[in-house]
Amino acid sequence: MVQKYCVVLGDVVDSRRIEDREAFRDRLQSTLATINDEFDESLRPRSRC
Repeated sequence: MVQKYCVVLGDVVDSRRIEDREAFRDRLQSTLATINDEFDESLRPRSRC
C-alpha cells in the first residue's frame, strides 16, 4: 500500500519583529496540535478500497 502525504507550508511575514519569538513558536505549535486533534478525521486520507 502506497502512503501519500501532504505538506502545508507557511511563512510569518516580518517574523523577526516578533518580540518574544519563543512564546510565539510555542503558541503556534500548540495551535497546530489543536487543529490536528480537532480535525483528525477530516485530515486523514480516505481509503480507495
